[in-house]
Amino acid sequence: MKKKTILSLALAMTLLTQPVLAAMNIKIHVNGKELKTDVPPEVKQERTFVPLRFVSEELKYEVNWVQKDQRVDISKDKDTIRLWIDKKDLEVNGQKKTMDVAPYAKNNRTLVPIRFVAENLGADVDWNQKEKIVLITSKMTTEDPKDVYSFTQGVDLSKLSPEEKAYVLAFDKGQQQLVAQLKDFRNLSFRDFSKYSKMEVARKLSETGSQLVSTAKSLEALTPPGKFKETHDLFCKLTSALPSMIEDSKAAFLADDKNAAVNLTSKMTDFSVLTRQIVDQMSAEIKGEAFTPKKDVEDFLNTKKDRLFMDSTLGNLMKKITEN
Repeated sequence: MKKKTILSLALAMTLLTQPVLAAMNIKIHVNGKELKTDVPPEVKQERTFVPLRFVSEELKYEVNWVQKDQRVDISKDKDTIRLWIDKKDLEVNGQKKTMDVAPYAKNNRTLVPIRFVAENLGADVDWNQKEKIVLITSKMTTEDPKDVYSFTQGVDLSKLSPEEKAYVLAFDKGQQQLVAQLKDFRNLSFRDFSKYSKMEVARKLSETGSQLVSTAKSLEALTPPGKFKETHDLFCKLTSALPSMIEDSKAAFLADDKNAAVNLTSKMTDFSVLTRQIVDQMSAEIKGEAFTPKKDVEDFLNTKKDRLFMDSTLGNLMKKITEN
């Protein structure tokens, strides 16, 4: 987990130890979607605990309960995690680790400290102080600006023509900037707003939103060689949704419309994931390989068909990307 996230999480844990907050209803959002659970999150031993099965399955992990050992097994692809009720010990891919607090059972559900999710389930965790929401986001959608995904890293570009190479490098640099700016905008509208006055946040949203649109327009203006034209056109259709999303987000914030703000934050997460799909497709084109969407990303997109992609053009775009 990145240092920035650790600091944010530490702040959240400090806030949650206050008795008045412990009694409040804490919500969970996973990848921008509110998670409905039959056992709510709760504060215990100065830690925030969440129901493991609901969170894990939303992050596409399989969860199995071993009654005789009072053990929970969590698996995804080649990763396997084991933990035990009322024990601080756990195993991650056979390696023994220790948590600072133990999971416990309540109403036939296993509750784990939120730090466990952040450190072991490939997710970033943030805290929305104003709305008392635990924000869990798959790391594939929240690259740190200092470590933004580059689809050219480790890829042999020597077989590209000079024109193709110049385009690919320019596109890669621009999409990294776009992802970093999108994260900044999302954080301002849904996490960092508590740090500033309402007018300051509105100003920062306008500045960051303008930068986002400017970066997107710069990418759209690139002239793609024939090899990358189809992928470039897909990207341009996707970025056409940005200006309206940004304006709607600012309006929702200024109107204190929290439901609209949550939905728009989710749309931005969807946008980030689709952007990643497009650059992965371009990477496959560079290698001369058939593009196959990663299963976890494809599963994520398939849960989003009724959100950002209500628009028929973008709905068709998503279908094209996931089926290409």
